[in-house]
Amino acid sequence: MIIFVIFYVIFAIYYDANQFLESLDKINPYFIIPILFCFTTAILIKSLRQMLFLRHLGIRIPFKQNTIIYLAGLSMLITPAGLGEMIKSHFLLKKYNQPVSKTIPLVLVERYHDALAILSILIIFSIITGTTFLTIPLLIIGILLLVSLIVIKSRKLFPMFQKVIRKVKIFQALENHSIEFNKSLVSFTSKKIFFSGWVVGMVAWSFDGLGIFLCFQAFELDFDFFISALLGLASILIGALTLIPGGVGVTEVSFVQLLSLYGIESSIASALVLFFRLQSIWFVTCIGFVATKFALSKN
Repeated sequence: MIIFVIFYVIFAIYYDANQFLESLDKINPYFIIPILFCFTTAILIKSLRQMLFLRHLGIRIPFKQNTIIYLAGLSMLITPAGLGEMIKSHFLLKKYNQPVSKTIPLVLVERYHDALAILSILIIFSIITGTTFLTIPLLIIGILLLVSLIVIKSRKLFPMFQKVIRKVKIFQALENHSIEFNKSLVSFTSKKIFFSGWVVGMVAWSFDGLGIFLCFQAFELDFDFFISALLGLASILIGALTLIPGGVGVTEVSFVQLLSLYGIESSIASALVLFFRLQSIWFVTCIGFVATKFALSKN
C-alpha cells in the first residue's frame, strides 16, 4: 500500500504538483455521488454475474451472502491480475463446504469475461466514434482471448495450459485435484453460460464507462460519453493485461497519454486520472475490506 502512495505522490510531482492541485480544485462535487452510484451499480451487476456462474457450478447461495463474498473478493483487487480474489474460494469452502478446486476457476473466468466485455465495448465505441488508433491493440487482445478459449476447449492444447498455470504457486496445490478443476473451467465454455456472462459483463462495464464519463463532466471537459468511456476503459484494459497489481502505474500513465492525444494538459489529465482511480478501484477496494469483515463472521 505504501508503494502505491509513493507512486501517486511521484505521479503528481511529475505532472507539476501545483497545477495538479489547482486542477483538483476545479472538480464539481455534485458529480461525486452520481459517479459512485455508477461504479456501485457496476459492482452489483458483476456480483449477479458471480451468482450466475456459481449456479452454473451447482452452487446456490443466498443473494446477500453472494454479494458479501463478491465484495470481499474486491479487497484483493490490488494483486497481480486480480488473482487475490481467489480468497472467495476460501469463503465458499468455509461457509458452504465447496472445494477450492471447483471454485477457483470462477475467478479466472471472471477475469476473462471482464477483458472480453471491455474489448467488446471498445470495439463498438471505436466504430461509433471512428477511432482508429486502438485498432491494432484491440486486434491483438481479441486474438489472445480467442486463442485462450480455443486452448481451454481443446483436449490436445489444454494439458499445455495446465503445465503453465502450475508454475504459479497458488495453482500448485490443485495438482491432486486437477480433474475437478478442469471440469469446472471447461464447463464455462458452453454456449449458454459463455454468452450469458458476456452480456452481463458488458452491461456492468457500461456502467463503469458511464462513471468515467461523469468524471470528465466533473472537470467540465467537453467529451461525449463514447470517447470518455473509450479512453478510460482502454487504459483499464491495458493496465490489467500487464498483470501489475491493480494495473497501478500503467493504467494511470496510459490514460494520461491517451488524453494528451486530445489536447488535454498533463496537469488536468493527471488530476482527472487520479480522481477517477480514487472513485473506482480504491473506492471498490475499501468496500471490499469492509465486506471481508462480514464474510469472516460466523453468522
